[in-house]
Amino acid sequence: MANPLVEIQPGPHSLRPTSIGPRFHEIAIEDLVGAPHVDHRWGGIDLSPDGREIAFSWDRTGNNEVFVAPVRGDRIYQLTDGSDRSVWPRWSPDGQWIAYLRDTGGDERFQIWVMRRDGRRLRQLTSATAAGHRDIAWSPDGTRLAFVSNSTGHRYGLEIVEVASGARLVLSDFEHDDAQPRWSPDGRWLVFSSRRDAARTNADLFLIPSAGGEAICLDTRAGTEGESVDGHWSPDGRMIAFTTNVRGRSEISLAHLDGMLDEAGGPRGRSPRIVVLTNSIYDSTEPAWRPDGRGVVYLQARESQVAVRRVFVASHADSPVADLPGVHKFAHVGPDSETVAFLHASARRPHDVWVRLQRAVVPQPITSSLSARVDPGTLVQPVHVRYPSADGREIPALLYVPFAEALRGEGTPPAIVHIHGGPLGQHLAWWDPISQWFAHRGYVVLAPNIRGSTGYGREFQEANRGDWGGDDLGDVVAGVRWLGQEGIAGPKRIGAFGGSYGGFMTMYALAREPAVWAAGVSYVGVVSWKTLHETTRGDLREYLERELGDPVGAAELYRDRSPLTHARSITAPLLILQGANDPRVPQSEAEQLVAALRESKTTFDYHVYPDEGHGFRKVEHRVDMLRRATEWFDRHLRA
Repeated sequence: MANPLVEIQPGPHSLRPTSIGPRFHEIAIEDLVGAPHVDHRWGGIDLSPDGREIAFSWDRTGNNEVFVAPVRGDRIYQLTDGSDRSVWPRWSPDGQWIAYLRDTGGDERFQIWVMRRDGRRLRQLTSATAAGHRDIAWSPDGTRLAFVSNSTGHRYGLEIVEVASGARLVLSDFEHDDAQPRWSPDGRWLVFSSRRDAARTNADLFLIPSAGGEAICLDTRAGTEGESVDGHWSPDGRMIAFTTNVRGRSEISLAHLDGMLDEAGGPRGRSPRIVVLTNSIYDSTEPAWRPDGRGVVYLQARESQVAVRRVFVASHADSPVADLPGVHKFAHVGPDSETVAFLHASARRPHDVWVRLQRAVVPQPITSSLSARVDPGTLVQPVHVRYPSADGREIPALLYVPFAEALRGEGTPPAIVHIHGGPLGQHLAWWDPISQWFAHRGYVVLAPNIRGSTGYGREFQEANRGDWGGDDLGDVVAGVRWLGQEGIAGPKRIGAFGGSYGGFMTMYALAREPAVWAAGVSYVGVVSWKTLHETTRGDLREYLERELGDPVGAAELYRDRSPLTHARSITAPLLILQGANDPRVPQSEAEQLVAALRESKTTFDYHVYPDEGHGFRKVEHRVDMLRRATEWFDRHLRA
């Protein structure tokens, strides 16, 4: 078997095009953008209770379906087969059933389904088709599933469903958005995260009886502003590991529950003892317990890469578990406390399932998504760079420099600034077929992690709170100027590209800094914060109010920071792409800007995908979207 690490080793770093000679070859867009990948957005993977099999969602067939694969062996089994995506697989405690989520046409109104581990006896467990369900978790006895849903049409609240009967028990009042319910080992309690503090930017962990009752806030912050999320019970039920950023960086901490619950499992009301497990300048997240209870594995982000590490409870000894170049996610520990399964992606390999077996040194891939027709050596390894913004703050970014063979004999190459969504998100050194494709076509790609991005500490993440389209726009424009000043790209041939928040920023940048841009492509982008607040889901309205401000009190900010307000200032050609079933940024958003652009006679094009939501799930639509974007940039940046 070939060494799986060979194809993902980073190449030499350069800010100028370099040659790879005859190894370079033209890649078909279908082979690159259409490459399948294991889902990393909707729940990730799950390791079976006996540690022998991994369940995951993969779009190898062109649609996300649930698969299982043994951790030892080469066979992979497809369990679902449908026209709509199936994601978020979770094993029952006895390993005989798998619960998963399925939506329709990308509308994110996920319903809960269950099936036997062999894919038979499929059954839809919930049927509130107007609601979405997520964060599913089996009870320890396998009779119930906890989840959150917006069944009231507003916020996401905590509920439980009986697997046998489908009977539902509502635990929340739906006055706040709840997330991440996890069962205590004895099944009496659930821990979950929610924002119920007077300061809506704070998040806390709560305990609630699984039979119903009052939620108890765990005092993990000691009056400090910040977030405590992602709670996981220790195997003995005496501790909860969680992620918190109260000290300025995301860290893994423990809440010791001794003395909080009486012998009958009732609350005594005492605060837990908090112990910080990790001590690093890098953000640490997503703790997962070793079954022996001696420690947890977690993820550590470092300059756009994410590794799996392990820390022990008693000694706090900390060491790497898996640190392949790229990004690891969804680490699960097997019953031997040493086998670790996870998702991994690099700039040159899509998201695949990997496993590091007990006593093994090198992890091995379980799935292989990249087409044999694509030589990983012809793909670009991005360079992590930093450039100065207008106020002197350094902005981290990934820079994709095309190989010399990809250039079109046009001197200094054109560039595309790829703006990520969120804004609570991050460009990572993982599989980014969009940036790779543009680089393969001879474009320099700058993927900035502007202020508001995750992965660089709490202060940086919160630096654009209440200022969307302010200094973060300055960060984008500073990146364009840096490309020109460094001679990396032609300053008159630079385009903007982004989706969701990145789509908003693309349109807003074209409107507010029209002299900077030669073209733009926005997909599922926000055009008016006011109308978005009126039409989007309840949990996203709460997000807008928390991060941008109250729409009444901040009405002028909502108006001024909307691309629609400044649509007449857009002079660069703009391509707008939209999903008709988008539950986050409805099609009505795009329609408003299209009408304004028609009136101002700006050069634009507009295309709607009828059976897509917020982002494009179908392979053929992802290919079509990027083909249209490439043709747009070729026409307007290379004229």
